[in-house]
Amino acid sequence: MRPFPDVTPGMRIANNTGFGLGGIVFSTDVDAAFEVAARMDTGSIGLNFFASNHAAPFAGRHDSGLGVEFGLEGLHVYLKPQSVHRRIRP
Repeated sequence: MRPFPDVTPGMRIANNTGFGLGGIVFSTDVDAAFEVAARMDTGSIGLNFFASNHAAPFAGRHDSGLGVEFGLEGLHVYLKPQSVHRRIRP
């Protein structure tokens, strides 16, 4: 953990990488933490902790991860949509 007096240098360091699997924002100000999280270029972000939730999508950015896992978004890889149309006459 590396504290910063202001978010801008921390954002520059956090987003200037070839990876972006996950990140954590530590703050006592929930609104400020959400604002910082929205600026982070990572697939998952924890606010004051980190854990996985299989109901939520999990994906990395840049050279992190191999697509999307978990959640409805993770299932799309396995699905092939198909429409079947039939005219029904009385």
